[in-house]
Amino acid sequence: MEKYNFVALDEKGLTTFEGDLNEDGQFADKRVRAAQGIDPMLVSNETELKVQDIKMNGYSIRHLQAEFNYDVVFSSHSDTGTNDFVTTCFLLEGHVNSGTLNIKDSVVVRKGAQNFMSDPYHDYSHRFAAHTPWSLLHFVLSKNYFVDFLPNDEKWAVDAKERVARNETFIGEPFSTANAIQLQAVRNILDNPMTGSLGKVMVESSFHQFMALHVKNLFQANTQSSENKMTKRDKDIIYGV
Repeated sequence: MEKYNFVALDEKGLTTFEGDLNEDGQFADKRVRAAQGIDPMLVSNETELKVQDIKMNGYSIRHLQAEFNYDVVFSSHSDTGTNDFVTTCFLLEGHVNSGTLNIKDSVVVRKGAQNFMSDPYHDYSHRFAAHTPWSLLHFVLSKNYFVDFLPNDEKWAVDAKERVARNETFIGEPFSTANAIQLQAVRNILDNPMTGSLGKVMVESSFHQFMALHVKNLFQANTQSSENKMTKRDKDIIYGV
């Protein structure tokens, strides 16, 4: 019998957003000991599981913080491919190992790194190490919002739109480190100095700044990398000279 050295949890409880839209750009604070199916025994005595949400039209932002007593794997699977969202993650602290059965090697996302994921069948799993504090911002965008957000005059953007339309499972590469503008946008979201309608504007503008640089860094870099790769014919010509 195979032995497992981790605890598996259904991630849908931590990636499903409910409640009203945020009208003031402030996080709805859900600082709880146990939330949405998380066993309180898994959480370290020193750290509560902290879940904070901002829900906007077309997208949501979730701030997660925790430290577990055991390795924990968030995973879920759907055979229907009905996940109508794409996600982006920015790791504020710690590290997470992410992978899927469709991709041979998993990847480790570390502090300061960002990634993108289209996961219509919930194929990906995410493993957090025991006794390691972690904190992340999890952006969830409806597919329609994401497609409308991307430009129409960039090849990399058109390619990304087509992959989402085909309901493909894919992950953005490389896992780039956030730049200074993105870090400031994250700070504005986490510590929004505004309230009311101006607070909402602050979150929306910061989110757009972060995402504009995010999608260009990941998808344009990946497209250029693919275009710059030499084919076997190219190599034969070069080495034959």
